[in-house]
Amino acid sequence: MTIFSYTGGYGNFTFTMDMFKTSNYYTPFGYNDYPITVNLRDRLFLQIAVKSHQSNLVVFVDTCRAMPSTDPYTVPQYIFIQRG
Repeated sequence: MTIFSYTGGYGNFTFTMDMFKTSNYYTPFGYNDYPITVNLRDRLFLQIAVKSHQSNLVVFVDTCRAMPSTDPYTVPQYIFIQRG
């Protein structure tokens, strides 16, 4: 069992998300590959990370969705992860 705790604080963090071409996670899509077209029910291979001087940080993804706009209320929305 893994237990996570949180203590409030401040810091500088860099979050990254890469999408990979296959399940082996060797070759991420590059800048020139975008936009990437996927079909419903296609498997997506994503890697999400946090970079910081603190080595004990982890990322928990609660929700991941795609939409045709930067407006979070845009319709349609496609949910990949909900309630992590």
